[in-house]
Amino acid sequence: MTQFCMARNDSGPLEVDGLALKSLDNNVLFEAKKQLAKGKQVWNVFYNGKDIDTLCCEAQRNMRDNSQFNTTELYSLINKLISMETEFWFWYGDDFLELETITSSEVLRQEIIKSISEPQCEVYFHWPTSS
Repeated sequence: MTQFCMARNDSGPLEVDGLALKSLDNNVLFEAKKQLAKGKQVWNVFYNGKDIDTLCCEAQRNMRDNSQFNTTELYSLINKLISMETEFWFWYGDDFLELETITSSEVLRQEIIKSISEPQCEVYFHWPTSS
């Protein structure tokens, strides 16, 4: 299952419309920050109080029950981060060094749908910003 989501926000912790960017609280996140986001302010991502693992599992379960991806909280989180022009990363365990960079929102959505449709439900990617 996807375990971590980290997002860049240079202005500090944030809570808006269900999105919460909170302090990193895990050794893997600290290591990922050193490797992926040198010198950047990055935060642990939550949506409606749920971590990324929970959101991915719920989206997988919803889609198995014939819901559309665009009705999931995971979809809402992705759209929120993209609309905020936020750089963010999804991964599992310590597999954060070889993340595919995706710059098309449609490609990203298709990759997430494909990944959460698989039993292991592992979503790996890096969404950069233009700045």
